[in-house]
Amino acid sequence: MIGLVQFCLFQAAWFACVLGAAHGQVAAGVMAVAAVVLLHLAMSPARAADLALTVLAMLMGLAWDSAMVRQGWVQYASPGPLPQLAPIWILALWALFATLLRGAAGVAARAAAAGGGARRHRGTAVLPGRRAPGCRQLS
Repeated sequence: MIGLVQFCLFQAAWFACVLGAAHGQVAAGVMAVAAVVLLHLAMSPARAADLALTVLAMLMGLAWDSAMVRQGWVQYASPGPLPQLAPIWILALWALFATLLRGAAGVAARAAAAGGGARRHRGTAVLPGRRAPGCRQLS
């Protein structure tokens, strides 16, 4: 249930941020994202790790999106005061994305990395470490 609530809050904040930027209302979207990120940090059992992950995601987003802006690959609807850098609303989206990494998406990623339990292939259960029928092993 927590994962569903987290997903719904993520989607609402994401839409508020993107639509706000598209309509010149950047502050409203950034505040919605800030509320969700702060709620996530307040409820987190590992606040320090989540805060570090959020800051790291924002720094990575700043570097990545600013590089794309400088190369002329993207042009944002609401660029912000420094047009050669990623706008604040994009950095807010990176912070919002970071809230998923240790939550529901993190659990799913760890489960997939661990083999994900039994998987299905054409209606046949495939256990971790086994090949699906008709598949050959890559060497």
